[in-house]
Amino acid sequence: MQCSIDNSKRVYAVNINDEIKRIKELIDVENNKYPEFWFGLQRKNKFSKSIMAHSMAAEAQKLKNESKTNHDLICPMNFLFNYQFSRNSFRTRTIPMSNFFNKTPIDGNKRRSKKAEQLIIKYLQAKNAEEDRCGDCKMLEDDYNELIKDLRATYIREDDSGIIAALLDRAFLITPQMKNYTGSALVNQKQDLFNILYASSPKAFLRCFSK
Repeated sequence: MQCSIDNSKRVYAVNINDEIKRIKELIDVENNKYPEFWFGLQRKNKFSKSIMAHSMAAEAQKLKNESKTNHDLICPMNFLFNYQFSRNSFRTRTIPMSNFFNKTPIDGNKRRSKKAEQLIIKYLQAKNAEEDRCGDCKMLEDDYNELIKDLRATYIREDDSGIIAALLDRAFLITPQMKNYTGSALVNQKQDLFNILYASSPKAFLRCFSK
């Protein structure tokens, strides 16, 4: 079988058809029957699925398979087929984002964070509308570059991560203060927000998270 599979990329001194015929004769399923695992695999084909849809036909098929099964055949695949793998279970819950989030206070007027949020939301709304219209947002690349330029120039500075932290907190509702917050339009745009904030100031963005 391995020779047959690899035949497209290697050449073997084996006549594959003759070898398969020889192996079939050695196996002699007419007399020796099939190992236990065989009919378990057969249930997965379309024909068997159509049969198993009816309980009476399923029972008849089960009896037919049983009559063709030799439980005394020693086959490694029987062990593998019946082996019950233990399922992975995570004993610890997902680490809350608050465990590694640094809520840096905003330097200066807090209104700057609201204005920055409005600017980002305006761009994202235009982006979503363009994607709904034609499934593409390449036409907004200039708008994206202009957004990043405005954020850098007016709202987000390399030495101030306060606004980025505030925007992240409103989107992800991380700190206890955000528990009763009604939510921002950024809640459903988390991935885009991440990209925008990081592009605006990578250093300030990374300072919002502990190592």
